[in-house]
Amino acid sequence: MDSKNSFEEMLNRKLFNFIPISHLELFEDINVYLNKIKIKPKYIVTTYGHVINDLFKIWSAEKIEKKISKIVICSHGGTFEDKINFNSWMNISDNFITWEKKTNIKCIQLPPTYSIEKKNIKKTKNKQILFCTANTNLYNYRIQDYIISSQMKTYVSFWKEFIKRLNYKTRNILIIRHIPNIDPWHLKEEFEKILGNNAISKKKNFLDEVKNSKIIIHTALQTTFFESMLAGVPSVVLLKEDMWNLSKSGREIYKLLKKNKIIFKDIESLINHLNNIDQDPLSWWNSKNILIVRQKFHEHFCNYQDDNKWNNYFLDLN
Repeated sequence: MDSKNSFEEMLNRKLFNFIPISHLELFEDINVYLNKIKIKPKYIVTTYGHVINDLFKIWSAEKIEKKISKIVICSHGGTFEDKINFNSWMNISDNFITWEKKTNIKCIQLPPTYSIEKKNIKKTKNKQILFCTANTNLYNYRIQDYIISSQMKTYVSFWKEFIKRLNYKTRNILIIRHIPNIDPWHLKEEFEKILGNNAISKKKNFLDEVKNSKIIIHTALQTTFFESMLAGVPSVVLLKEDMWNLSKSGREIYKLLKKNKIIFKDIESLINHLNNIDQDPLSWWNSKNILIVRQKFHEHFCNYQDDNKWNNYFLDLN
């Protein structure tokens, strides 16, 4: 390539090294290994192997190409985002199992794959407020309705500004929760500087922290928000930007959550809301209007009503 700038010069030097060896040098070796796997399933079911596991992808692609197997791809978590990877996961599947209710004939809505005890809390002595940060890769690999690469710096500043504006009483009961074992942006150190080590969550299991919280503040509309909603704990979301990649029905739910003070884009509005509900958040959470909104959210994004749906789906495959 005739390089015209420093970026193209870098590509000239490194592009070949970016190509996975599983696609070139090791492809034949992988095939030798995969030929030892004698199972010939009628259906292959995956939640994330089709994304990150080259062995699995090559093996399953061969089975599908030879019409030995059909592939069922499942959403591995909750999300508001509609056409992930330009719908490639849905397009390559025979069935696409999703948490969200969709109109595409391939899509089947089943309850969340995470086992969560659904409950509607009525009384609680919990005192802490849980603040869940979001995270992203240092180098982005797809366009997404989410923080992209170095945008993280502006989001961290946004979250810090929110925390600094909280009154002393609220800041004193705030617990910061990061995604376990994934911290390329050193968020733990960033928040320790302003809140101290005692404010950083020490629990391994997210649901253990949920059970100790009277209010949960999320910074992304992803799995932790869905888990909190399923657990019945008062939950709000602080977003820096509006989401744009939403289904038509998903956008209506999104607008409904904003209108009813569950999703916020403005720091001051969220702080005022927290001050209003702080003494008794469950009175707000279990009020008539919010119960209706929560029900609509569950019906569209994570319908948990029938525990036998997964069993019935797999039995029908046979």
